Amino acid sequence: MQLVEAQNYLPPEILLDEYHPANQQYFQNLKTLEKALVAASQDAGAKYTAIAKLHHRGMRNKDIAEEIQCHAQTVGKALKSAKVKKINTLLFYLASLRDGPNLDQRKRTLWEIAVDSKELDPKTSIAALQEMNRMDGVGKEKHDTKIEVTINQALMPRGDLDK
Repeated sequence: MQLVEAQNYLPPEILLDEYHPANQQYFQNLKTLEKALVAASQDAGAKYTAIAKLHHRGMRNKDIAEEIQCHAQTVGKALKSAKVKKINTLLFYLASLRDGPNLDQRKRTLWEIAVDSKELDPKTSIAALQEMNRMDGVGKEKHDTKIEVTINQALMPRGDLDK
């Protein structure tokens, strides 16, 4: 597949569209990280790249050694090398960028919004606190409202109204 340079074939107003994914900072950061990862992988070589990727997936050194058919000591040395550390750092950062903010980061952002807008815009502050409460499940405690009544027929036999 041959890549086409967009600036040669598209009008400027399309290229400068701030809402196009290619112009969004998130996608630009993603592409930059992917390019850096490819460059680091090429610099490290296939074996070191495989070791880094398997380590990033959480495999033990012994299992990595079996997978790529080498000694566990080789894997240990490779993991200490600057090239593998660089690949692992890029893999970690790329994974966290793709995963997005975790729950704690979202709560922290809402807390900052609540505090910053407390004086100027109390409605926004209250909305941020409400969202934090929704995330924590505050106010949604379920109470058991089901009531069961057991009547002992020997003590209270059925009457005319029960029929």
